[in-house]
Amino acid sequence: MQKAYQKSEHEIYLENEAGERIAEILFPEVEPKVYCIQRTFVDDSLRGQGVAGQLLRAVPDTLRQDGRKAKAT
Repeated sequence: MQKAYQKSEHEIYLENEAGERIAEILFPEVEPKVYCIQRTFVDDSLRGQGVAGQLLRAVPDTLRQDGRKAKAT
């Protein structure tokens, strides 16, 4: 099954058929156009499938599209 991640300005997430979040990564803006990864969550049902890594790789790609960047803390 192909996972369809949803994206917004400050998060990338995956929902199950019931609309419940089963994976997410949150990255609030800490300075103008600079974001910090704050939280990563993967439901037990998805653990061991590389979902956290996919989310982590998606953040810089998503930010770069709009000229934004991530900051390590």
